[in-house]
Amino acid sequence: MLINLHNSLVNRSPNIVKPSRKVIKEGILHKVTRNGTEIKRYCVLMSDIFMYCKVVKERTPNTVVENSLECCCIFPLKKCKVYELLPGNFKITCQSDGIIFSSQDLQVCRAWVGFLRDAIDLHIQCRKTLRKESSKRTPLRKKEIKNFGDDYMLSPKHKKSVSYFLILKFKKL
Repeated sequence: MLINLHNSLVNRSPNIVKPSRKVIKEGILHKVTRNGTEIKRYCVLMSDIFMYCKVVKERTPNTVVENSLECCCIFPLKKCKVYELLPGNFKITCQSDGIIFSSQDLQVCRAWVGFLRDAIDLHIQCRKTLRKESSKRTPLRKKEIKNFGDDYMLSPKHKKSVSYFLILKFKKL
């Protein structure tokens, strides 16, 4: 499922394939904009991240339609919270960023809220048994999504400073 999803992303970017990552739920929800309009988005809940994409071409779950999804946002689950709003609406927040999603079907909305809460709880529980990773993960938007992957653990400022010090170290040798 994860490979099919990755192959459906525009230019296969960002790289979402990771050995421990699993797709939990995927499907169409409507993002509610600040002025109240609804925009169709393809949402994917994975074991450690929540991602939503712009639908470029129609795609059914667990199929490959190349360049059918353009990634808009990735939220790391360890920093996420989910709030049920009015019936058929919920808000997912990650640090200072937040998005409201809606569905015409109340049960679909409740299912997403349940899956999100369970995935967040499970991810936090599993992380407690592992070594501590960097806590600098932040939500990523369009321009920053290309940085998602192995280097994602470091903030852009810290990444530059580490590179800078490594260059200085090798110049001295």
